[in-house]
Amino acid sequence: MFQLTPFITCVVFLLLLLVSLSTPIIKGIFFLRLSAASSSTLLNSSARNSVTFGVWGYCASGEDIRIFGINHDAAKNCSGRHLGYTFDDTLQTTLGVSGFEGKSVSKALTASLSLHPIAAVLTFILFLISLFILRRNNHVALQSLSLIQFGIGILAAIITTIALLVDCIVVDAARRTISGHIVTVTWGNAVWMTLVAAILLWAVNLEAMTRILTRRQRHDAALR
Repeated sequence: MFQLTPFITCVVFLLLLLVSLSTPIIKGIFFLRLSAASSSTLLNSSARNSVTFGVWGYCASGEDIRIFGINHDAAKNCSGRHLGYTFDDTLQTTLGVSGFEGKSVSKALTASLSLHPIAAVLTFILFLISLFILRRNNHVALQSLSLIQFGIGILAAIITTIALLVDCIVVDAARRTISGHIVTVTWGNAVWMTLVAAILLWAVNLEAMTRILTRRQRHDAALR
């Protein structure tokens, strides 16, 4: 498990990095998707409009447009990349619904999604420390680095767990916002990636704590 720590922290860092670069930067990674279907008998057409949300904004698109049985893909219309956003007129127009005013997802809540890049930075530091530990044989140096690793690891795990809770709150707020509308809410892959990252970080911390205690016991036994 000791040799696997750098690998695990590297995997966690990559997961959190991808989540941090989610929609509208990497459009395939998002926290939730809102979709609504519409149809017209005039041209025997139908369309499924959707909006995906990420850390820095959202992308709205008309997907799977079918006219006379032929599929057409509409271009994505993404918001600007900024911290904190809400459900505006663009989303309501895309989904073909109205009445979000006064009960929309707040900017403060979506701004809390910035916890993901913070967790990614801490995990990268954790990864670097785990590499340094592999190259140290001195007991004092190992214990010092291990304690630093454990402290940063706990902080990273806590922030990642809080970020996961924020993800769930955002999805729940979206559900409450669109209540009464014919809109489908789908959990995004970024939520599951954050969940995996949180589980792995807590596992690494558990292993680090066990390693610190075992090394101290061995050192004390050698001095007797």
